[in-house]
Amino acid sequence: MRVNNMKKILSFLLILSVVFTFASCSDKKTAEETTASPVVESTTEKAPQTKPAIIAGKSIMLKSADSRDYVEIMTDSGNNGANVMIYKFYDTDAEYEAAKAKKNEGKYAFVGEIDANRQLIFSDSEAVKGMTYDEILAAAENVEGYVIVPAAE
Repeated sequence: MRVNNMKKILSFLLILSVVFTFASCSDKKTAEETTASPVVESTTEKAPQTKPAIIAGKSIMLKSADSRDYVEIMTDSGNNGANVMIYKFYDTDAEYEAAKAKKNEGKYAFVGEIDANRQLIFSDSEAVKGMTYDEILAAAENVEGYVIVPAAE
């Protein structure tokens, strides 16, 4: 009787191991599919190059010369202005909490906050509406207090 019980236990363990093996294979496939999906590149994490990329669907990054704030101007696939994202950083908790309570930056729409960085994010799709990439780039070169962060190629 003990041998039969042992056989049943071993059979059960074998079935469990097969089930877990198939389950782990399907997880790997999902991870591979996720890895193969398109990835949006962030120009802020890469080392600056010599000039901004002039490619439709890319971003133009402007960094404040006086603070950690920066602006990202995005174009659509038709090489037209799509959206402006404003990333504001605050030096003290008090400044950050006061700004977060207002969630207001003029005409810009509040998008979100990152407490760990004391950062508020705003958006404006009207600022670049009807402008081409070249027009946006020319205007960005003349924005006082901001410098263009060259895009990685």
